[in-house]
Amino acid sequence: MTDHVAIEGVIKRFGPLTVLDGVSLSLPKGEFLTLLGPSGCGKTTLLRIIAGFLQQDRGHVRVGGRVIDPEPPHRRDFGMVFQHYAVFPHMSVFDNVAYGLRARGVESGEIARKVASALARVRLADYAQRFPPQLSGGQKQRVGLARAIVIEPELLLMDEPLSNLDAKLRIEMRQEIRLLQRELGITTIYVTHDQEEALAVSDRIAVLERGHLLQIDVPRRIYEDPAHLFVADFIGGANKLAATAEDGAVRLAAGPVVRARAAVAAGTALTVTLRIEDLRLAPEGPDWLRLSARVVLASYLGARQRLACTLSDGSTIEADLDPAAGLPDPGGAIDLWFSPVKARIFTAADGRRVG
Repeated sequence: MTDHVAIEGVIKRFGPLTVLDGVSLSLPKGEFLTLLGPSGCGKTTLLRIIAGFLQQDRGHVRVGGRVIDPEPPHRRDFGMVFQHYAVFPHMSVFDNVAYGLRARGVESGEIARKVASALARVRLADYAQRFPPQLSGGQKQRVGLARAIVIEPELLLMDEPLSNLDAKLRIEMRQEIRLLQRELGITTIYVTHDQEEALAVSDRIAVLERGHLLQIDVPRRIYEDPAHLFVADFIGGANKLAATAEDGAVRLAAGPVVRARAAVAAGTALTVTLRIEDLRLAPEGPDWLRLSARVVLASYLGARQRLACTLSDGSTIEADLDPAAGLPDPGGAIDLWFSPVKARIFTAADGRRVG
């Protein structure tokens, strides 16, 4: 499949600080790609370079096969949805959405038709004559989304568009954005630091950390098969347990031997990760391994109960368990079981995946 967007070895520095260090990635037409990572990882800088608001120091951005580096933002034919809504408070909803069309010299009758269609798509058909101060945060963001799609952009860029909304509205809006993107088939690059949001909306996720692209893949593989310790730790609830490579084995500091497949020298310090939902109160197979623990805190979370425990080596571990299960009080002993196939093994020194 031909790449619609290609980022080729992009480097960006601010003084002595390298914010993007040779980032390369590509996406086909119609894909929804999320740039995911913590604050300061370079994801918004990369989005702003794609949009034309920043110029990279090295590398290129190609869209539709052409290098767009010299083109100013207004000539890139991209739609942009910002974190802080960026709607004009003195303009009606209609005029906000029509702004880009008027700047392009579109005829007034066509503007009316396109704006009405865009507002209907974001469920604001009855709000055309209202002004932003009369709208909720979610409605303002819908106005921003309508303004971005009404110009029928070649590429849709979204920078933390839901971070100012409350939790319930964020879930509602991310579903709407994903359905709208699928309906329109617009190639989309979406920035967020919210792991669950990225998993929910993306065709693929690109995980960045300190200016480096650590992994790009479909959500399931990002979550279940992380290529780096940072990816395993950042996305979802992962316990990090100290371990050491032995001849043909990996031994946890807390006791059990995990498996014999890590291709590293004996004595190498390792980190084993276990997802909090992969721990059980009883083994479910003959090869399951036991961790003897002591309960520190039990937190009721509705559909699950989060248990925080300490292991024999003093490390901490968390498990999501059935709230109906009988659990000891804080200070009590408990056995937690896991399947070794759920363990992921990384070198402690550099986070490289080895098993």
